Amino acid sequence: MKIVSHPHTNGAQVIPKGVVIHSSARQEELEVVRIRPRFQSARQRGRRAGPLIHRRNSVWIRCVARCMRAVGVTEFGGPEALQEHDVAEPAASPGEVRLRVHAAAVNPTDTYVRNGARRKSLEEYDPPYVPGMDVAGVVDAIGEGTRTDLAVGDRAMGIVLPMGSHGAYVEKTVLPAESVTRAPAGTSHAEAATLPMNGLTARMSLDLLNLAPGSTLAVTGAAGAYGGYVIQLAKEAGLRVVADAVSKDEQLVRDLGADVVVPRGEQVAEAIRNEVPDGVDGLADGSVQGEPLLPAVRDGGDHWPQNALLSQPRVLG
Repeated sequence: MKIVSHPHTNGAQVIPKGVVIHSSARQEELEVVRIRPRFQSARQRGRRAGPLIHRRNSVWIRCVARCMRAVGVTEFGGPEALQEHDVAEPAASPGEVRLRVHAAAVNPTDTYVRNGARRKSLEEYDPPYVPGMDVAGVVDAIGEGTRTDLAVGDRAMGIVLPMGSHGAYVEKTVLPAESVTRAPAGTSHAEAATLPMNGLTARMSLDLLNLAPGSTLAVTGAAGAYGGYVIQLAKEAGLRVVADAVSKDEQLVRDLGADVVVPRGEQVAEAIRNEVPDGVDGLADGSVQGEPLLPAVRDGGDHWPQNALLSQPRVLG
């Protein structure tokens, strides 16, 4: 078959059916097909009908070499919009590490890729759009000259910045070496996959709140991944922790290290004030309730909402 350049390099090029397109940037080979894909009926019966076909620049194509499976969307919607697709298998370049993915976390932010809330940022990319920011798995390739203490075969975890078909819901992902680290000993792949984004967000929250040992920190959403990591790191830093929980999660939150557990709900600020009459020194708002929680914080105290990664803590009073 004739090999031609990727259509993105020459928008005026007419590509006939059956031609194989080679994209050096994506390191993939794609066969042009002008028919609407027929795999949908087979998918509905629970079977995968051969190489998957998807659309790029109004041309139907399918991956025919060096491809892997990914879960993503070509049309935005609910969970049912997530489908299996064939995408290019990436190679590790200098400064990069490739992971064979064994587990990927599902975070609230991943839904924004799936439901179209981030469609503007995706316009420059071709579908499928693959969500996922946290991965864990095994190192299976390291780019030439990459400086890392990891070796092929090591268990590792990393943070992914989703862009187009580059997300965590894939068989293999390539990441900058500084975005990958060794998975904690004794953890499963699924457990390790919950750590990178939530753990680093918790660490950043406490670093920016900068509370002195002995200070009191309130944590909302305490039974979640972010809240749980905040509690454990806060106790390690010598802080007193007041956390919220529904009744079924109360013991879990206590086991994580919370000194005081208050009922979760609309009255959580009042419940925190009942336990700490002068107000807490800082608040890590994992439930992202915002303004209704501010009365729990003393004048001059700090409020840190979980979704404000690039902000500074809000000083009250």
